[in-house]
Amino acid sequence: MGKSDNLKSNYIFNLFVVIVQAIIPLIVTPVISRILEPDGIGVYSYTYSLIIIFISIGTLGTSTHGQRQIAMFSEDKEKYSKIFYEIFFLRFICLFLTLGVFAISILFIERYATYFWLQIPFFVAAMLDITWLYQGLEKFKSVAIKNILIKLLGLILIFILVRKKEDLWLYILILSSTQLLGDAALWLNIKEIVCKVPLKALNLKTHFKDVMVYFIPTIAFQFYSMIDKVILGIFSTEEETGYYEQAHKIVDLCVSFLTAYNVVIRSRMSYLFAKTDTEGIKTNISKSVQFVLLLALPISLGIMGIASNFVQWFFGSGYEKVAILLVVVAPIIILMSFITCLDSIVFTPFGLQSKANVATVSAAIFNCFATLILIPWLQSLGAVIASLLAEIIILVIYFLYAKKYIPFKQVILLSYKYVISALVMLLGVYILGMYVHGILGTIIQIGCGAIIYFAMILILRDKFVINTIKSIFKRRSNS
Repeated sequence: MGKSDNLKSNYIFNLFVVIVQAIIPLIVTPVISRILEPDGIGVYSYTYSLIIIFISIGTLGTSTHGQRQIAMFSEDKEKYSKIFYEIFFLRFICLFLTLGVFAISILFIERYATYFWLQIPFFVAAMLDITWLYQGLEKFKSVAIKNILIKLLGLILIFILVRKKEDLWLYILILSSTQLLGDAALWLNIKEIVCKVPLKALNLKTHFKDVMVYFIPTIAFQFYSMIDKVILGIFSTEEETGYYEQAHKIVDLCVSFLTAYNVVIRSRMSYLFAKTDTEGIKTNISKSVQFVLLLALPISLGIMGIASNFVQWFFGSGYEKVAILLVVVAPIIILMSFITCLDSIVFTPFGLQSKANVATVSAAIFNCFATLILIPWLQSLGAVIASLLAEIIILVIYFLYAKKYIPFKQVILLSYKYVISALVMLLGVYILGMYVHGILGTIIQIGCGAIIYFAMILILRDKFVINTIKSIFKRRSNS
């Protein structure tokens, strides 16, 4: 199988995992939202956010650094095996120390202490997580199958065991335990992937400086993406935290769908960079940008168009405010998708992480102050506005540093047809929403929206889409 075919295969597997991960919350969320109610969702959101901040500190920047290093030496098993063990032990030790600090902290926390203890398996899961090894070697099939099976197990357990509001502890335990089981399962065939390396040959210090470059954006990203939920939990009500969690949950699902390709392309770009394949790099940058533009714009505007009708039947009574939050937060889908794209195709492969750090840290600082000002005043809406502004700051700074590789003028030329098509689609979806309601109404809105969007794309004669369609038909005729 050629590199191009392998890339497509990896994307399909990774996308399949994302779709399954998206479908499961779409099945679980309506049920859990009604059982746990906004305040229960808010408690989980608040406690989980603090857990993730601690885990991000413990992992340093090992996931991104590890994937890049493994990808660069993927053809030398002894070399990447040594790198794997060095990064794994460095990560394990740092997470173990962080877990110790977290466990001590819980002893001094009375509120939600039980829910914090129930999420300790998330820490152990992070210690065992070696997804970055599989990603670096472009072995996405193994990760895909294991992820799907574990997610389905979690889904079954939630439906069987979580029956009333007081089962919040059980819901949290299922989530943390299945995460641990999933990461532990990645070790089942480790002997086939890496070879033995003597302990005395390992040098953990060689990676410490490099992972710190990735640590800064990782912790900054988690800080500003989670701090709003923490501040909401402190300065607002559990219900407001629940509204914000549900709105972001929908946005995160959309972003994960769009960034599935970026996880795959990051390894490929690192490989091409190591091989100094200039033409391959340019081609992949162009295709990645167009792919994100093609899908992010209609998904973002589509969420805005269906928000009111969707929230009514999906979350149930008591979540009406989520519709307002979705309309305001939807543009983040475009921003985050593009940021992740630039990070995967430019900043990480080309070793420009220090430049990305400037953007992420700037956004983190801004978001911290913005949430402290806006949340006491506007509550969950203030958190949404602060997040949106922080993402804009990151994207602007990213473009300033990445203009050598992808000029902003080129992005405008690539995107204007998608913008026009998405706006026409939004108008059509919004008008439809006045006449159709419920689940069927949302399905009609989404179906008609997709038809309108791609019809406009064809009318405007977008080369990327037309060439892709021609390529598909050509393959079928040759097969």
